[in-house]
Amino acid sequence: MRNNCQAGIYVRWCVLESDGSDGCGASHIGRGRSYSSVMYNPDDSGRHAWRFVGSEQASKDWVCSGKISNWNEDMSYY
Repeated sequence: MRNNCQAGIYVRWCVLESDGSDGCGASHIGRGRSYSSVMYNPDDSGRHAWRFVGSEQASKDWVCSGKISNWNEDMSYY
């Protein structure tokens, strides 16, 4: 993932695993920075989902994500 925004973002992502479970993670990505993650057992469909919110300071990501009512709920896969 690459952040092309003018500020930092906090991203939560999930990939559908081959056993039907969610392989999820989250990370702060600073302005102009990239982040990659390895999923060890993804489903062959490649279905994935993500949510993101602006966050100026990585130490405050929890505050920003807490303002989104469905941040920790199940995601719909694309």
